[in-house]
Amino acid sequence: MCSDADVWFQMFEQRPALDQDVSKFFADFFNPYKKSGTCWVVPTSSAYLIGVRTAMVKRADANPASKYVVARVVVGGRGGYITPITLQQNGFDIIKAVSLENQKHGVPLMQ
Repeated sequence: MCSDADVWFQMFEQRPALDQDVSKFFADFFNPYKKSGTCWVVPTSSAYLIGVRTAMVKRADANPASKYVVARVVVGGRGGYITPITLQQNGFDIIKAVSLENQKHGVPLMQ
């Protein structure tokens, strides 16, 4: 979970293609944010969804830009943003809605 949604959107923009090793990228990308306290690990099973935030993001390996979404949640009284996939069924519904919007505009569907 990160206190700033822009951290997630920067990650989506810089993330390598899914057929590459992304585990090292995630560790290298998030470690400075974890050390600074901007991002932290939470049990998402106890997250309360209070909103979403979207942004048009152009990945380095993709063209044109696609709409990406992060979920605004509260966990243990602390607010922040997480990827919707961690919210289980609600997350899938959020991602599906954004994917349909991307499809309508003729841009890549994948988040």
